[in-house]
Amino acid sequence: MRTMRRASDAGGGANCSTATPRKPAALHNVVTCHQKRFAMPRKSRAEALTVVQLSGPKRPDPPTKLTAAQANTWRAVVATKPARWWDQGSIPLLVAYCKAIDVHDAVSLQIEAFEAEWLSTDDGLARYDKLAAMQERQARIIASLATRMRLSQQARYDKSTAATAGKQPAAGPRPWDSAPPSRVNTRTS
Repeated sequence: MRTMRRASDAGGGANCSTATPRKPAALHNVVTCHQKRFAMPRKSRAEALTVVQLSGPKRPDPPTKLTAAQANTWRAVVATKPARWWDQGSIPLLVAYCKAIDVHDAVSLQIEAFEAEWLSTDDGLARYDKLAAMQERQARIIASLATRMRLSQQARYDKSTAATAGKQPAAGPRPWDSAPPSRVNTRTS
């Protein structure tokens, strides 16, 4: 009578099946072809002790086309967010943001240096009006870019979170609960 043997009863042999073959006790140290095929090479002691430093994303450096003041603004803004925040799509927006802040600062300095008596002439009034319009336009550009890059608080909260945060009492005393500061008249008549 002939008996049929299953592949798992064959003891491994040249034919590797997905089922784990049964090893006789005498063949305990015999390695099957499945084990040979997927065996990992041994690592040396030096390899096992090697420390691999993983480098994560790096914060973008300011472009060379920015001035020193604009580059300082760039670094200050980039430092407020994680490195993964800045991708290639946000770089042009950040460049425009830094330039807009620089222009806003320059116009603000012009307005601060404006003498009050210059407003009495038509030319002085027109110049002041033009400077104020430029300052307002730059402030709008800055606010728009900050929102698009999700730098402003408005961009970080959704409606429900902002409503909940608005209902929370503020930390510290309210300004109207404290005694008013004493005002000393420094004007001399």
